[in-house]
Amino acid sequence: MADERTVYYANKLNQLAAQLPNNDDLHKEGYLRYQEGLDVFLSYRGHHEDLERATEHFVECGVRPYSFAGFATVMEGASYLSGGAYDMDGIAHAMTLWKRARMIQSNRFEIEYVGTRLYERMKQPEKIREILDKYKQKYNKNFWYCLAEANYWYKQDEKRGKYWFERASKAARDSKVRKLCVLNRLASEELDKPNFGDSVRLYRQVVKLDPKDPWAWHNLSYVYLEQGEIDLADECNQKALSIMDFGNARYIQNEIKQARSNPLMRKVKTGVFGVLRRLIT
Repeated sequence: MADERTVYYANKLNQLAAQLPNNDDLHKEGYLRYQEGLDVFLSYRGHHEDLERATEHFVECGVRPYSFAGFATVMEGASYLSGGAYDMDGIAHAMTLWKRARMIQSNRFEIEYVGTRLYERMKQPEKIREILDKYKQKYNKNFWYCLAEANYWYKQDEKRGKYWFERASKAARDSKVRKLCVLNRLASEELDKPNFGDSVRLYRQVVKLDPKDPWAWHNLSYVYLEQGEIDLADECNQKALSIMDFGNARYIQNEIKQARSNPLMRKVKTGVFGVLRRLIT
């Protein structure tokens, strides 16, 4: 594991796993803490503090299967590098943690869900399908199940993927974090379409639900800039920078200045601006 963050979390999670109470009986309180930890994890956008908060929730589960599965998700997040790439040594360590959970409890989808995430990183769709088929009849209205199905289908069958995202959104009920997860994922997929598809409408929904999301504002600013809507791009860029000062937004800020001074010469260098597509879904 060459990545410093990956090494740090591998060591930390190993230590925490060794200190867990020897309790393997699933109970409601542990289940609720595990769910809270997964929700914190959904909010992860590269900030160390989010992984730390999620880890605290998973420690507090008081049930080893939930703690081990939760630690696996934290390890997955810590293994993210950039551009959709992961430190595969970190993913392998996450898989080890998840398998420890399954050795104790292998018949709960909220635990199996973590496996669908890891197999996606490892590019093993057949393993994901095996898990989903096993639990479809019992869990097909469960948020985590619907999200896993949506992630499985979207790239190969967009219509079916959207169907499952709609089901995930309904299953999220009044959970803002879960609804935002679905919206961000859908919006990020639209960025690859001609003229950025429906991304503006979807990101507008994101910032309506969460006005403090700097990356949603940043992505809006990029799309508006590419579409020639300089004033809207500037407005969104300022909002992004007022929430968090980060390099990608500063780059867009500079492009906006150049566009105002010489609109005929402006061209954003694709790949440099760094839109955030999805770290966690």
